[in-house]
Amino acid sequence: IHIGGDEVPKVRWAECPKCQAKMAELGLQTEAQLQTHFINEIGTHLARKGRRIMGWDEIL
Repeated sequence: IHIGGDEVPKVRWAECPKCQAKMAELGLQTEAQLQTHFINEIGTHLARKGRRIMGWDEIL
């Protein structure tokens, strides 16, 4: 399943109280780390369903 990954509006995440709270909860320092967290969560969920993720190189 292609999840995209490019052009994620991380500037918006920097201003989002919910995003910043999630980062604090997870001990993350940057919005890029938050994106990595979400991608890992999606990958784990899809793997349980027998699927794999695909995305642009920006998600690496």
